[in-house]
Amino acid sequence: MRYRLIVIIGLIGLLTGITGCSDDGDDESRRELVSVSLSAYTTPFTDVESASSRTTRASVVWPPPGYLPYVPDVEPADLERSNDGAAIGAYFTQAPDVAYDRKFRPSTGDKWLINDSVDVGEYFLYGFVPYGAVDINTTTIAPYNGSYKNGAVLELRGINSVLSQDLCVVVAAKHGSKVGNDTLPIKTPKPGDFSCTFKKEDFIFLLFDHLYAALRFRFRVGEEYAKLRTIKLRRLELSAYQNEACTVPMTKVRTTITLKADTTVASPIVGDVTFSPDGTGAAEAAIICDRESDPVTLPTGDEWTEYLGFGPKTSNYYMLRTTYDVYDKNPSEGHPEGNLIRQKCVAENKIIPQELFTNLNSLTRGYMYTINLTVEPTYLYMLSEPDLDNPVLKVGN
Repeated sequence: MRYRLIVIIGLIGLLTGITGCSDDGDDESRRELVSVSLSAYTTPFTDVESASSRTTRASVVWPPPGYLPYVPDVEPADLERSNDGAAIGAYFTQAPDVAYDRKFRPSTGDKWLINDSVDVGEYFLYGFVPYGAVDINTTTIAPYNGSYKNGAVLELRGINSVLSQDLCVVVAAKHGSKVGNDTLPIKTPKPGDFSCTFKKEDFIFLLFDHLYAALRFRFRVGEEYAKLRTIKLRRLELSAYQNEACTVPMTKVRTTITLKADTTVASPIVGDVTFSPDGTGAAEAAIICDRESDPVTLPTGDEWTEYLGFGPKTSNYYMLRTTYDVYDKNPSEGHPEGNLIRQKCVAENKIIPQELFTNLNSLTRGYMYTINLTVEPTYLYMLSEPDLDNPVLKVGN
C-alpha cells in the first residue's frame, strides 16, 4: 500500500514583504501580500512483510483517515538554524509560464516558515520535500501542455542514491481556513488539483506522494548474548552500490516527474517514476543514525530499535556500516551498567533486498521493507573473549 504526505500551509501575515516589486509607489501601497508558514501530516509506513498488521485511523473531517502529524527529521536545536535538510521546496506558479521558487524552512515543532512573501492571488502550487535532497541549481520546473494550470514537469537533479529522509513530490494543493480550533481545507484536496488562492484564508493544504522506498532496519541483541554483554549503538551509515560485491558505488541520480492536473485519477504522476545516473560523482553514505554523543542501548527479546533509510528502485545493493560499543555485565564504581570493554566496533552487513524478500525484482516507491539485525557472537558456546567483545550483526529474523 502506498503512503502519502499531507502538508498544511498557514497564512500568518499581511503586508510583510514583496515579490516582484513595482517602481510605482502608489501601486505598491495597494498591493496585498501574504507570508506563509507550514505544519504537516503523513501516513504511517506500511511494511510489505506485515500486511496483517496494517492499521488505519478512524474517520475524521481533517486530516483524512490514516494520516498522522509529520515532523522534520532534525533535532530541536537544529530547527532554529533552519536546516535545509528538512525544508520544503515549493513553486508558486501562474498560467501560463510564471513560477516563483520558494523555500519553507523548519521553525519550531511541526511548523515551517517561508523565505519570502507572495502576492495575493490564484496559484498552481507544485513542489518537493526535502529541499536539501536535490541540487537546487540544476532542478527545473516547466508547464505541462503549455500552462501550469494543466500540470507541471519537475526535473529533480543531484539526488543521493540513499537518503536519511523521505523524498516526496506535491500532488495536490488547496486553500482553507480555521474553523474553531481546527484547520480545514475549503474542500478536501484531491490528487491532481493544484489550484489554491492566497488571500484571507488562513491555510493552504498540500498532498505529497513518495518517490523512494523505505528501508527499515531493526536492531536487537540475542537473548543469550545479552546475559553477558550490553551493546550501545553509536552510528549507522547506509551506502548504495551498482554491483552485488558492493565495490562500485552508485552515482547521484536524477528523475523527471510529470504531474497532470486531473482530479479523476488516483495519482497525477504520469507513468512510472524512474531514475538515471546524474554526473560522475559517487553518492555519499546516508547517516541514518548519529548517536555518537549519546549511544543508545540495544534491546533484547521481542523489542527492537529501528531506523529508516530511503532509496530509489535503481538501488539494489547496499552496505550497512554499524558502529557500536561493547560493555560487560559487571557493575563497578562509576559504571553501574557495566564496564566499557570495546569502543567503536564496526560491523558491515551487505543488504540485497532481492534475497530477503520473495519475488522482489526492485524496490517499489511508497513501500517499506523491514530488515532485522540481531547482535550475536559467532561462537557463543565457546565464550571466547575476542568473539564476545567484537560480535557480528546477523541479518534475518
